[in-house]
Amino acid sequence: MKTCQVVDWGRMEYGEALRRQEELVERRRQGEDRDILVLVEHDPVITLGRRGTWADILADGKLLAREGIAVYETNRGGEVTYHGPGQLVGYPILDVPGRRGGGMADTAAYVCSLEQVLIDVLAGLGL
Repeated sequence: MKTCQVVDWGRMEYGEALRRQEELVERRRQGEDRDILVLVEHDPVITLGRRGTWADILADGKLLAREGIAVYETNRGGEVTYHGPGQLVGYPILDVPGRRGGGMADTAAYVCSLEQVLIDVLAGLGL
């Protein structure tokens, strides 16, 4: 059974967390690190995934600035996501055999299996 290291970065601005993740991904690709699950809580941020557009954000720029909510465009899947204080976010940085270039069906299967792992863990914790 494969294991992965779990690291807790506490609360961190999204841009810094993204920079650190990119470094970890590159080290994982080079075989320098083992699988890692990063846990982090972000300062208020909205991320725009590949399928998201600025029109999907219903708040205007003045409101976002007043509330201290940053916006980042990312190369990740999905549309628009809010992350903020009190929300634990997990970023798996894993070597998934057979995944490279596998296409959307493989990605959907991976996400579903990851979702099931989280459901099982939470159920085991009584949640």
